Amino acid sequence: MIKLTEVEIEIVYELLLLVRESKTYITYKDLCDKIYKRRNIQLNPHTELPKRLGEIGKLCNELNLPMINAIVVNQTMKRPGDGFMNLLRQLGRDVEKKSSNELFEEEKKNIREYPNWQYLADYLHIDIEMSARGEIIYPYDINEKESFEGAKKRVEVNSYERNAYERNKCIDYYSQNGRICCQICGFDFGKFYGEQYKNLIEVHHIKPISEIGRNYKIDGTRDLIPLCPNCHMVVHSKNAESIEELKKRFNKL
Repeated sequence: MIKLTEVEIEIVYELLLLVRESKTYITYKDLCDKIYKRRNIQLNPHTELPKRLGEIGKLCNELNLPMINAIVVNQTMKRPGDGFMNLLRQLGRDVEKKSSNELFEEEKKNIREYPNWQYLADYLHIDIEMSARGEIIYPYDINEKESFEGAKKRVEVNSYERNAYERNKCIDYYSQNGRICCQICGFDFGKFYGEQYKNLIEVHHIKPISEIGRNYKIDGTRDLIPLCPNCHMVVHSKNAESIEELKKRFNKL
């Protein structure tokens, strides 16, 4: 199994941040600048960085993940350098039937649609939270504490709020034929807005976080439920209707 160095793990961290922000590429130079600013590590974008990206690509291949290193591109062509194609050949990929641009776009799509980048973060012990599937995380279920430092509000997230595994389990549990919809109104983002928005969803804590203890272990199939933003907001409104009450209302429409 490929074992990454500390510097390579730092590179993966930066790439995961980009994936989480739905960024499709970063140049070799800009990535080196980010690494330098964060860790004061100087990398040559033309020699050292491509080698380290190759090791990251090999690890992704061993873990059966999309090759996250593919989002690092050269300045002019906005696609990976020749090293990426050579790596694909080295790994036994069939690269002769498609152009380098087609292979790059294909890998970008795989990166964008891969549902569990948290696995790579956890495997490398990287402290980052990747969103589960297409879930968008909003602060309805987060404990907030007011802070007057700089006149800003500080949001503190309990450790059990950050469990992407349980959110993934919740979404898997409620998915039908690879699709997830709101469990109150049945709204499906993909059907309404187009397949590129398939499986966007929010995850609601059925029992309010304020009512459970810090040591309580969240269970994705028991304690969480996928809701669209509208229903999620209604559930958290001052009217405080239950999920079952709202379901009954929709069934009568």
